[in-house]
Amino acid sequence: MTRTDGVVIFSMPEPAYEEGGFKEKMAELDAAGAWKLADTTRPYRVLPGSESEGHMLSHIFAYRVS
Repeated sequence: MTRTDGVVIFSMPEPAYEEGGFKEKMAELDAAGAWKLADTTRPYRVLPGSESEGHMLSHIFAYRVS
């Protein structure tokens, strides 16, 4: 829960963003004026030393709530 003009910051694994419907939903909320993208990171490796998850990329998103 965030008040108007508050900032929501969260990380999102790339597979969930690209294939899990989040990319479209986030764009829908932006187009509806519910929030506006303030900043995002470039993709980064979540667990670079992990043999099983070392390939996983993620982003951090910051949105300002309208």
